[in-house]
Amino acid sequence: MTTNNKESMKATILQAAEKAFSNHGFEGTSFRAITELCGAKRALILYHFKSKDELWKAVALEVKVRFLTQFNAHYQGNELETDLQKSRQLNIAFLKAGRDVPEYGRIILHEGLNPNERIKWMTQELKPELVTVPNLQDPHLIEASLTGLIRHMQAGALLYLTSMGPLIAMDEENSQNAEDHLSDANIEQFADYFQAITLTRMDELKATAEG
Repeated sequence: MTTNNKESMKATILQAAEKAFSNHGFEGTSFRAITELCGAKRALILYHFKSKDELWKAVALEVKVRFLTQFNAHYQGNELETDLQKSRQLNIAFLKAGRDVPEYGRIILHEGLNPNERIKWMTQELKPELVTVPNLQDPHLIEASLTGLIRHMQAGALLYLTSMGPLIAMDEENSQNAEDHLSDANIEQFADYFQAITLTRMDELKATAEG
């Protein structure tokens, strides 16, 4: 097998594994399922990836690259002046990237449902640095943005945008209405909700500090 053929087969395996892992999670995916999707035998999969865990991590990192590409395309923070503007734009970029690369949220959802050794790895490797370490100056805004309800709302909105499409479609008259739920306008509404709660939390933090 030539180098080009090896790389082509490796990419084919990754694509098949991504589909399987994002749809069924690590525990719900077997080598047989990946073989059925890409045609590569288990031995060939293990030639390119030493274990199922290594293959899953390779898939997760590949998805992260695509997610970050979309995140960076949507985030125009350098053009903004205030911390609040940047904070809102961070949320918009995060959610739009989740919509554009739904596999990112699906992989996190599957592995986050039950305690397992992959959760710690995801926490360290899959979070966008700009979201977890935002380029903001106000310490109260940073704390309000990164802790408690806001962080849980971000996670919940990401999973809604990436995993609820089929359920939304069943509950709507047509698929176009379902797609409207994932529109830029609706995502910006999510960001406005986050911003309102963040401002309330900021006021609480400032009051505590001054008291």
